[in-house]
Amino acid sequence: RKKPQRADMQYIVHENKYSVPDGEQLRAMLGKGMGGKEYREWMEAFCKRKYNSDFAREMSRSVREALKQFKG
Repeated sequence: RKKPQRADMQYIVHENKYSVPDGEQLRAMLGKGMGGKEYREWMEAFCKRKYNSDFAREMSRSVREALKQFKG
C-alpha cells in the first residue's frame, strides 16, 4: 500500500525547546495524511487499525502471558 505522507518538518524539528501543539496545529500537522477525511473520522479509523485490531489485542495478550513468568 502507498505510505501516508509525513507531517511537515516544521512540526517535527524543534530547536532548543519542544512545543506542544494546540488542536488547530495538530489538525494541520496531521491533515496531509488524512486523505480528505474529517479529523475525528480519521482518528477513529487510526485507533481502530493501530490499537483495537485483532493483531494488537493478540500481541497485548501474548506480552501479558510472557510477563506472568517473571512475577513470582
